Amino acid sequence: MTKNNKNNNHSLHNLIGDCVEKCIKKINKEKNVKFIAIKDPAVGTNDGKKQYIPLFSESERSNAAKYCNVDLIIIKDDKIFVIIEIEESDVKPTQICGKFLASALSNFYIHDTEEKPVKKNENVLFIQILDSAKITINGSKEEQGKNLENSIRSILPIGNITNYNLFYCSKENFECKKIIKEIKNFIEQQK
Repeated sequence: MTKNNKNNNHSLHNLIGDCVEKCIKKINKEKNVKFIAIKDPAVGTNDGKKQYIPLFSESERSNAAKYCNVDLIIIKDDKIFVIIEIEESDVKPTQICGKFLASALSNFYIHDTEEKPVKKNENVLFIQILDSAKITINGSKEEQGKNLENSIRSILPIGNITNYNLFYCSKENFECKKIIKEIKNFIEQQK
C-alpha cells in the first residue's frame, strides 16, 4: 500500500518503514523487549496516526532548539537507539552530511504523544538510505557514498551517534536484509 505525503509518492519510505517495523516486532518477540518504531508520515503511520519526528538540542520544545525532523526512530525505555533518514530526491553530500550532523547535534525527541522528552541512548545507530534510482550504479555517486560513509565513521562518535551506515537501494531493488542485519546487530550489543 502506497501512502502519499504532500502529493509526492514515497514508496521507498514505505518499504523501509514496513521492513523496520517487521524487524522490531521480531526482535521484541525473540528478546522479550519493547522497542518501538516511530515513523514520519512519509514512512507510514503510528497506530493509524500521522506524526512528524522532531529532534531538539534541549529538553524544552522551542523553535530555537529544533534542529531537524527525521524519517524514523527506534526507541526503548524512553531512549532513542536508532535514527533512520531516507533520501529519495536529494543524494548530494551536503544533504547527506547536513541531515547527519543536525541529527548528531540533537539530543531529544519531543512530541505530544510522549509523556516527556525522549533522550538519545548513550550509543545511537544512524542509518542513511539513499535512493539508488537517482544514481548510476557502479558510477561515481556510489563510490562517493562509500567515501562519505567511511569519512563519517572516521569522526565518530559525534554526540551519542557511535555507529553509522549508508545504504543505496530503490523500490525496484530493495534489500531489507542488510538494513535489518545492521539494526539487529546494533541493538543486540546494547544494554
